[in-house]
Amino acid sequence: SVPANAIYAITTGWMNEPRATLLIRTGVDSANIVRMPHSSRLIVMLKPHGLELETEEEEVAFEDFADPGAVPGHDTIPMALRHESFHDRPPASEMPHASVAREASGARDVNVVAPQDRE
Repeated sequence: SVPANAIYAITTGWMNEPRATLLIRTGVDSANIVRMPHSSRLIVMLKPHGLELETEEEEVAFEDFADPGAVPGHDTIPMALRHESFHDRPPASEMPHASVAREASGARDVNVVAPQDRE
């Protein structure tokens, strides 16, 4: 955790990515990938349904993360007061999947004809 209103250094790096890459759960149904060059500043603010990210740096890139349920998050006080939780949205891998057979049969009616009944 990072103290409020504090400047905090993040040390990160990757062989092919010179920017710091952060994956942040910003809401029950949202998460962002943030890519930041050296000495960039990211401001994380509390909002009613999670967190808001902003920066004045043009080089900082924000991307939506496809599976927000896979990103851990800490519930905020406003979320707790509304009985919301990041645990309300499980990862996509834990979500119930529709049956392929049901989806196929629901798409159209299928008539099965025995070979001797064909003409």
